[in-house]
Amino acid sequence: MSISSGKRLAKNTVFLYIRMIFMMLITLYSSRIVLKELGIIDFGLYNVIGGVVLLFSFLNGAMTAATQRFLSYELGKLIDSNVGAVFKACLHVHLVIALIIFVFGELIGLWMVNYLLKIPQGMFYAANIVFQFSLLTVVISVISIPYNALIVAFERMSVFSYISILDALLKLLAALILIFLSVNKLVYYAVMLFIFSLMIRFVYALYCKFFIVEIRSSNQYSKEFVWELTRFASWNLVGNLAVVAYTQGINILLNVLFGSPVNAARALALQVQTAIIGFSSSFQMAINPQITKTYSSGKLDEMHSLIFISSKLSFLLIFLLSFPILIETKFVLVLWLGQLPDYATEFCRIALLISIVEATSNPLIISAQATGNIKKYQLTVGGVLLLIIPISYAVAQITSLPISVFYVQCIVTILAQIIRLLFVRNMVSISLRKYFIKIVVRAIIFSVVVSIVPYCMTKFIEDGWERFIYTSLAFYFISFFSIYYIYLDKDEKTIIFNIIKQKILAKK
Repeated sequence: MSISSGKRLAKNTVFLYIRMIFMMLITLYSSRIVLKELGIIDFGLYNVIGGVVLLFSFLNGAMTAATQRFLSYELGKLIDSNVGAVFKACLHVHLVIALIIFVFGELIGLWMVNYLLKIPQGMFYAANIVFQFSLLTVVISVISIPYNALIVAFERMSVFSYISILDALLKLLAALILIFLSVNKLVYYAVMLFIFSLMIRFVYALYCKFFIVEIRSSNQYSKEFVWELTRFASWNLVGNLAVVAYTQGINILLNVLFGSPVNAARALALQVQTAIIGFSSSFQMAINPQITKTYSSGKLDEMHSLIFISSKLSFLLIFLLSFPILIETKFVLVLWLGQLPDYATEFCRIALLISIVEATSNPLIISAQATGNIKKYQLTVGGVLLLIIPISYAVAQITSLPISVFYVQCIVTILAQIIRLLFVRNMVSISLRKYFIKIVVRAIIFSVVVSIVPYCMTKFIEDGWERFIYTSLAFYFISFFSIYYIYLDKDEKTIIFNIIKQKILAKK
């Protein structure tokens, strides 16, 4: 990796972590307020209705990845770069997608809300109002995607961070307003989120219009770019359909089989999972454009280095944050929320385990997308992930246990990750042996070594603050030494020594 790329990566990562810390604290506090004010039933209902709306956003997910890839690829070109034309093409395509999502949402989504989901008696009117505003909120977010992707592609992470923090603060404001309302809290909450999402969309658009001059140079969009974009996205569609199906599909499946209180438990588990993943995704967001740019400029060795760095740090960050919560899940959730829906503890644990399994997936996904040749990749990986829903339904019917759905997801996720690695090996000529030794083997050994002592401590110390503090301190103390002696290889240790040496010499 070049010195300039390293400095830019470090700077962007700092901004994204500041963003992540603020957003995590704000979001977790907002969730506590929303759960308390809406109650478990309405909280679960809101999340399952949101799941129905997001079910139609698989088109958006496919185009988001395509937009980010094409903008980053275009910026990585040494000659003949035409960012303005690509952006215009992306914007027009997303407007069409927003219209499609709205139409399908009104035709199919309304039927699902009124005839498929288990809606509590007397809540159908509120559920329909919430659905309409949730659908409009998703439509607004779809139109915002090209602007978000443009800011990330230009690596303006400070701006992206500031706007994201503003978005989180507005959602906190919506939660706080609920305290002063006495009726129709669920409806007002959905309306407020729509209004605030509209405000954020205008902020993104205004920044891009006034501060990114490249998009002003082209008033016409290229039909060639539109075709390339839709062709790429059409295969990406399979993968995103799979992701939406097993995330939002599981939500709907749980509602149909077990009711909205179980949806509340899953929503809380996903918020914990999202907060943990956010620390890793902040680093990944900083490095993703560079992975694509190094491929487009033909620097495969540098690309491989970025893949290894991103994979290794992503796993380390997620594992270090997840493990203390994994062994003290109930204590942490009660401390955070006060009241817990049934299955919240179990759902949270398995969600964190899935996050650890998926920790190294993003660099492989970005690497595959960078090549543009994703037809076989998406059909295979997406096809495997789509199996989660039918298998989960069958297992849940047999066991009558909501948690069984997540065990299925975990097993299929491991299989999908193996398939991703095999594809990427051929697509970007990465060494499978090197990947296995540097990342997989070291991650497994590291995880086992640092987990033994804290886990044993939970068997001898009573649940509470004392146990949480002691197990966390023991875990991080052992991790500190294990990272150096087990997780890092010789080259990585040399890099760290050189960085420390440069810092010391700079102070003299």
